[in-house]
Amino acid sequence: MSPSPATFHVKKKAPASTKSFVVVYWAMPKVAHRTFVIEDVPDWPRWRICEATGRFAELLGSTADVELYFPKYTSWAEVRLTFVHTVTTDCVIMLRRAGVDCLDLERTICKFYPQTDVVHIRKNLPGERTALRRLYKHSRRTDEHSTRTDADDSDVEVVSEKKRIKMEDDTGDEFSCRQRPRLHVDKDVVIINDNNDDDASTPTLTTASSMSSPALSSSSLPTTTTIRWPAGIHVVDMVAGFRKMDSPELAAYDRKERFERAFDGHPYRTSTVTEQRAIYRSATHAEVKRGVDAGRTKDGLWSVWRRQLAVNPTSI
Repeated sequence: MSPSPATFHVKKKAPASTKSFVVVYWAMPKVAHRTFVIEDVPDWPRWRICEATGRFAELLGSTADVELYFPKYTSWAEVRLTFVHTVTTDCVIMLRRAGVDCLDLERTICKFYPQTDVVHIRKNLPGERTALRRLYKHSRRTDEHSTRTDADDSDVEVVSEKKRIKMEDDTGDEFSCRQRPRLHVDKDVVIINDNNDDDASTPTLTTASSMSSPALSSSSLPTTTTIRWPAGIHVVDMVAGFRKMDSPELAAYDRKERFERAFDGHPYRTSTVTEQRAIYRSATHAEVKRGVDAGRTKDGLWSVWRRQLAVNPTSI
């Protein structure tokens, strides 16, 4: 048999893929956005707003006051109609007329811009292990501190009993070296009483009174436990810090430097910062407003507020 003609083996050309992207536009305040699919892009992947056609061009009109949403900085910026957008297939561009109060903005952002800084656990195993080790170390340190506090309290009781014995003996020379620094505190009182010359036993009484006065307990001393971010921080400060991190003025810095500048030098921990940002971004506008309105009160604490959220993502 003769071989088949070569024309039988010519592969059909695959249909050209359609290059398009999506534009979300708010034209009027308190009015739902309009969504357009842009297909006619002569200079792909570069596109300009002035190249818009059809209904989108009618909504734009002749205005030049258009603002573009930057997901990276979670903020709007005014752009010209000739601004060049580098687009990709199925990407989303959010635009609005300048000054328009966008309806359902938070919900629309969550719909078209899903969380991009959330790292799956299987891709962040080293970070997860580090976070667990740090948490375990902190819990052990807290247990040791509570045990030490109990021991200090028992020491205070024993010392008070010894003080009573010294008062009954009324012999100042028998004070131990461990107690003599406490006698040194009352030297000024003894000098003042020496000016009266009325009672020779005044120094002894002063010493006894100083011994009978309660010493500083360990519970009155400042603790050395370090409060880690975001413990003790209020929602109004957290929201202000996250917005400052995402502001254009800090765009030139990396994430660590932006965090330290926004939160007054708090130590940067990748897993903790990522988790708290995810909680903040998952909250609705009403939930964020409720936390901010609470101010710097107990109800306005970040730890209290995030427990009340309907959706509270776990570790990243």
